[in-house]
Amino acid sequence: MAAALLAIVLCGLATTAYAQFHPDALNRNAPSLFSGQDAQDTLPASYEELLGHQVRPGFVCEGKIYGYYADPNNECKVFHVCVPVHDDNGQVIDTIKWSFICGNTTTFNQELLVCDYDDNVDCSQAVNFYHVNQHFGELGPGRHVPNPNQQHGVPRSQQHHGRGRK
Repeated sequence: MAAALLAIVLCGLATTAYAQFHPDALNRNAPSLFSGQDAQDTLPASYEELLGHQVRPGFVCEGKIYGYYADPNNECKVFHVCVPVHDDNGQVIDTIKWSFICGNTTTFNQELLVCDYDDNVDCSQAVNFYHVNQHFGELGPGRHVPNPNQQHGVPRSQQHHGRGRK
């Protein structure tokens, strides 16, 4: 029984990952696998205990860039990850939306993109910080992601690996 459940979960994760990283897996003529998805469909079963009510609909990812977005309709206790899916020409053909809920006594801080203590967050200002997603993944001035093809400034093609090399 446990093996069957694990297989179902892994299959679901693999399908989601494939659709996320292989946009051509989404047929633009078929009903979308993700857009229009209700938040309660992706939240844990016990979300109402944390939220105090059912999720209020209304948040949409369409037209938003990749990023994390507080949901003011739900007191910013719920946040969404929006992932635009592009076709071969770079046109957005769909948008994937995953919804999450912050833990007890926390609210999604749109400025910092984390669940933060309730007292540190003014949910009414969340939409004013949606632009923070434009800088998602940036490291800041003077910082960069190391080139995986180089190690300590030496191109990988010139590195000597293994024993017996002269």
